[in-house]
Amino acid sequence: AVAQDQQPDSRGLSLEEVVVTAQRRAESIQDVPMTLTAITDKNIEEYQIFEFEGLEQLSPGLALNNNGAFGSTAQLRGVGFDTNSSASPAVDIYINETPVDANYAFQSLYDIGQVEVLRGPQGTLRGRPSPAGAITVTTRRPELEGWGGTFSASGSDQDATNFQGAVNVPLIEDKLALRLSGVMDDNDLNQVSSVNSNNEEKGETDSWRASLRWAPTDAIDGTLTHQWVRTKLNPLLEVEGPGAGYNGRPINGGGHSVE
Repeated sequence: AVAQDQQPDSRGLSLEEVVVTAQRRAESIQDVPMTLTAITDKNIEEYQIFEFEGLEQLSPGLALNNNGAFGSTAQLRGVGFDTNSSASPAVDIYINETPVDANYAFQSLYDIGQVEVLRGPQGTLRGRPSPAGAITVTTRRPELEGWGGTFSASGSDQDATNFQGAVNVPLIEDKLALRLSGVMDDNDLNQVSSVNSNNEEKGETDSWRASLRWAPTDAIDGTLTHQWVRTKLNPLLEVEGPGAGYNGRPINGGGHSVE
């Protein structure tokens, strides 16, 4: 997804050429006649982005709202849509060129090769109209040469942990390879707890992906991918004041939040 072709600029500094597939073919980002942002795997690693909505930090005008199991949306330049309506999303999300629901995409950020944020109407280039734009996610493909793998573990003092890894296995030299990757993520969401019970916010995501790449000739190169995701969310609504009248005593914003 990314070519590291070093080229000197007018000041003698080396520049990295970024190759994108915004028009369903590999080409330099400078040759694409549209506004887009390319987020590489190095960007995701450097900024320690473990959740899909964290991508909005690297793309101006992008707003990602994770509302749990249902109602997650993506907006570009303030244009979104009502999840309760029967209309199509204003911003479509694709994983390996396959359109997916936003609720599913928000749980799938691991072992990523590149993310491209395309702004403006996308027409029917990918089979569906996207009036505000599109987000394309490309996972890492198996390497045909050599074994390899990655592993990372992260934690915080906010009771959050993230473990993810991948292994690349060449089955037939230069022709067939398998890549297995997975993630285990636990966190306390916004750390809201109830003053009337021991109920607390909790989020757990477990997922794994298997990709099989077959390249029998120079003209044929295909990848088959299967992904499994299981997410458990226990979000709580933050309330300040008397609430709906059944939440117990009134509280202020300086205390605990109540369900």
